[in-house]
Amino acid sequence: MPTKRIYIFDGTWANRNSTRKPTILNPILEILSVPGAQQQIRYFPGVGTRCGIVEKYVGGGFGHGLEEDIHEAVDDLATNYSPDDEIIVVGYSCGAYIARCFVSFLDRLGLPQSDREDIHQLYTKYISGNLLQQGVADRLFVKYNCRRITIKCLICIDTVGALGIPRTGVFGLFNVLSPIMKKREFMETDVASNVEKIFHALALHEFRGPFQPTLMHVPREEQNRLKQVYFLGNHSDVGMLPEAGSLCNVVLAALLQQLLDIGVIFNHEKIPIYFPHAGADRPFSKANSHDWVHDPIHRSITGLWGLLGRHVRKPGQYLVEGRVVNETIHASVRLRSYGLEKSQQVIAGYSVEAESAQKFFWHRDRQNGTSPDSNDSTDSLRIDEEPFGEYEAWLHGIAPN
Repeated sequence: MPTKRIYIFDGTWANRNSTRKPTILNPILEILSVPGAQQQIRYFPGVGTRCGIVEKYVGGGFGHGLEEDIHEAVDDLATNYSPDDEIIVVGYSCGAYIARCFVSFLDRLGLPQSDREDIHQLYTKYISGNLLQQGVADRLFVKYNCRRITIKCLICIDTVGALGIPRTGVFGLFNVLSPIMKKREFMETDVASNVEKIFHALALHEFRGPFQPTLMHVPREEQNRLKQVYFLGNHSDVGMLPEAGSLCNVVLAALLQQLLDIGVIFNHEKIPIYFPHAGADRPFSKANSHDWVHDPIHRSITGLWGLLGRHVRKPGQYLVEGRVVNETIHASVRLRSYGLEKSQQVIAGYSVEAESAQKFFWHRDRQNGTSPDSNDSTDSLRIDEEPFGEYEAWLHGIAPN
């Protein structure tokens, strides 16, 4: 019987075994840990957690440690992989970046034999950029006796492209470090061709300059394998888990829907811990019956963060010519209908319209210089709503329509 091999990469300074506030990956680990199931989970704490105070700030500031995570993940997979196994990769924040690098490495070079020295050499060649030259990757594939493998699913929670040390706002002076850092940042945002399904959860209300999102793009003919969904909250709101009923749980429910859809087995005894109203079947029209959509959205630009520059996330404006981004806006955004304050639009400059009783979409307002009837080749003026999945709605206790 094939095994589901699940690789989970946590965010900077995050470790499920520490006393720090847990991330969204903690409940995923608990819910996916099922005795007797053909599921093998490998968890990687975030960069900056390996050892000591120096490593904490070097790892968190410069992304030190991500190479080790990728080496270990590749070695683990090379040691244990069987041809019928299904590979699932999940990451949050910097861990999402590492997850994407791990998948991209396997796409470019294939899965090598279990030899740490070979893996190290291949990774060095991977980050050099030389693999983009014609024939280089194919020659390495043969030389190191690699295998072509498919990734069943890649799930990312709010990937940010720049690692660690800020280079926006007053810290723009750190741009002098670009030659050092460039090998640890995305060379491309295209999705690896070896992934069958990609789900990317994005924070709508993150305004810090260093946390600009890194969206993915695919050729138009492959658009069905990519889904990128905006959720309420800032980077921490979508990825940290302060309590049951938080905005993070909205994202968690959507991720569990994705995992269920590909046959991942859950420990159902853990579900009520995070979703106390699961199966309650409460109509959404009742006042306060689903108050989780009204949980606070925390301000991300406070204190020293104000010195790091500001970037407003604008759905529909991250397009790349000839490729699609497949952005949608989660239904919970419409149900909340306001932003950080009740006097604010939930998405500044955007309005929602009903196409039918059950289908909604968002468009950019005319006062932004465009209209829904405009023909703008660089921006998407219409963004569809992402509805609740059946299991996702059940977790929240939402009654079927």
